[in-house]
Amino acid sequence: MRTVGKRTSRLVQFIVFLSLKEKKAQTFYIMKLPFEKINYIIMLAGIGLLFLGFVIMSSDTEPYGFGTAGLTTGPLVLMLGFLTQFVAILYKPKKKQSLNSEDLD
Repeated sequence: MRTVGKRTSRLVQFIVFLSLKEKKAQTFYIMKLPFEKINYIIMLAGIGLLFLGFVIMSSDTEPYGFGTAGLTTGPLVLMLGFLTQFVAILYKPKKKQSLNSEDLD
């Protein structure tokens, strides 16, 4: 008698497992993006600065890039672009505070 009860409980556990598995498959999750809109705007600006820095370095007219644009201006713009990317990752916008009637008293 005892073995029948174990078999029945295992069958019930298996059916419950299958029903939970189907529910999990049907559940949709809304994923939140890791950054806010302003972070992505700052990142795009940083990518633009990086591109501009490489264009400045490649457009140097001196042989082997030994001119001012290739040695000074381009690398400085690149450094500014990388710093902008760093700021875009670490920047956290301030939360908007809602006005309550308690705050006005």
